[in-house]
Amino acid sequence: MASGRLDLDGNPIKPMTICMIGAGGFIGSHLCEKLMAETPHKVLAVDVYNDKIKHLLEPSSLPWADRIQFHRLNIKNDSRLEGLIRMSDLTVNLAAICTPADYNTRPLDTIYSNFIDALPVVSVSCCYLFVQFS
Repeated sequence: MASGRLDLDGNPIKPMTICMIGAGGFIGSHLCEKLMAETPHKVLAVDVYNDKIKHLLEPSSLPWADRIQFHRLNIKNDSRLEGLIRMSDLTVNLAAICTPADYNTRPLDTIYSNFIDALPVVSVSCCYLFVQFS
């Protein structure tokens, strides 16, 4: 875990809680691995599957065991998502809702529109995400 990281103004970066929607997918699972290995941040991992991050969740002896929690939710119809987002300092939306009916009737940004103004949200859809923590 990295320590002594500074922001662009030279101030120490404090650990934060990140709600990662879609943490069990390709990008989300790799981002979870990177966050656990290289930062002190806590992740509330949200997805319907955890196969790709199971290795981060099972061994309780790993140094990050107390910094990652998996929440099995279907974000389209589970009211618990709002509580997880409210508990977080940052929400990263990597959800893949892939049916045309979903896009036409309920865009991803409306899923949590009631409280989106109060929270920083990063939404990634059908694009490349490059993250470097060093």
